Amino acid sequence: MSKASNLKTLRKAGFNVPVSYVVNDQDGRKELEIIWNELSGEAPLVVRSSMGDEDCVDESLAGKYLSILGIESLDELEQAVYNVLSSGNEEGYRAALIQPLIHSVISGVLFTSSPFCSHHMVLESSYGSGELVVGGIITPDLFLLNKHSGNVTYEISTEKRYGKFYLKHPLSSGDDLPFPDLDGRVSAVAGNMYIASFSYQTRTKSSLPMNIIKQLFKLGAEIESIFGRPQDIEWTYDYEKVCILQTRAITRINTIPKTAKMNYSLLNPINSETSTDSSEKFLKGNTASVGVGVGKIVLLRPDTEVDLPDEDYIVVAFETQPKYAYEMCRAKAIITETGGILSHAAIVARELGIPCVVGVNNLMDTAKRYSFAEVDGASGVVRFV
Repeated sequence: MSKASNLKTLRKAGFNVPVSYVVNDQDGRKELEIIWNELSGEAPLVVRSSMGDEDCVDESLAGKYLSILGIESLDELEQAVYNVLSSGNEEGYRAALIQPLIHSVISGVLFTSSPFCSHHMVLESSYGSGELVVGGIITPDLFLLNKHSGNVTYEISTEKRYGKFYLKHPLSSGDDLPFPDLDGRVSAVAGNMYIASFSYQTRTKSSLPMNIIKQLFKLGAEIESIFGRPQDIEWTYDYEKVCILQTRAITRINTIPKTAKMNYSLLNPINSETSTDSSEKFLKGNTASVGVGVGKIVLLRPDTEVDLPDEDYIVVAFETQPKYAYEMCRAKAIITETGGILSHAAIVARELGIPCVVGVNNLMDTAKRYSFAEVDGASGVVRFV
C-alpha cells in the first residue's frame, strides 16, 4: 500500500492526519493551481513521495525518495512536485502527497514492534522537524516500551545540540524559540526554516513528556491493529496534538541470535574503550542491524569522491545520506557517528541483511587512523586494526 493509501485509511478511522492531495506525473500546473488555491492559506506546504513501489511489506525503500518542506508559492510547489516525482530514478507509478506543513516542536519515529524483540515497542524523538531523526543526522532520544502495558522499560536521553524548525511567525538569528519548556535560540535562518541551538539543560533532558509517550503508545497499538501487522510510524507534535505523518509495515525483524547479548546500555553515549594492544581500538555504538562484517575501511564524506576497493569493505560515515546508497548496499557493514536505530539507513540495512552500528562517538576521528574494521552488529562493538 502507498503512503497516500495508508494515510487515507487512518484519516477515515479518525486519526489526526494532515489534509492530503495526491498528484501524479500526468498532472500539470492547472491541477497544482487548484490545490494551491485550496491550501495556500495553510502555507508553508510539504511535498512527500507516494510511489507505487514504496512502503511495501517486503521493502520500504526508506529514504530513497525526496520530501520537500517549506513551500510558499505555486512556482515552488510546481518545482517541488517535479523534484519529488523525479527522485529515485525508477520507472512505474509516480505520485506525490501535498500537505500543509505541521509546525513541529517534537518529532520522531515509533516502531510498534522492536526490530530485535517483538515484546517491545521502540520510540525515538528529538526537537523540531523529524527530518533530522529519519535522516540519521542526529542521534535521538530512545525509549523502550513494554508492548502490553506501555511502561517505559529503558530510556536514554542523548545530547541534542540543535534542531530544525518551521515556524508560523518570523524570527531572526539570536531570537529565542517561542515554545515553553524549550530553551533554544535561533542560530541560522533560511526562508521559513530555522536552525536552533539549545541550552545544556534542554539538550540533555528527555525530549518527550510522559503523557505524550503514553499517547503515542496508544496510537501505535491502534494503528497496528488496523493494518494487522507491526508498523513503522513517523509522527510529530506541535504542542497541541500528535499528528501521524506516515505509517508503513515494518519490513524486517532482525532477530538477535541466542548466543549474542543485546545490551541496550550500549545506546548511552560513552567513552571509547581501548584494548591493551595499542595496535587496535574498540568503539561502541547502537545496534541497528545484527551480524558480523569485516573489511577495509571506506570513509564517506559529502564533499569527497571515493574509489571502492575490490576487496570487502566497511562503510564509515558521520551520517548516512541517500547519495551513499550504492556504497552502502555493497558494504559488509555500515558504521555511522550519528543516527538512531529507526533511521532510514538502519531500516535499509536490516532489509539488506547488512550489519549496522549507529551513534558511535568519535567514529570519524578514530577510523581515519586505521585501515580495517570488524563490526559486531548484535553487541554494537566496532574493532579497528
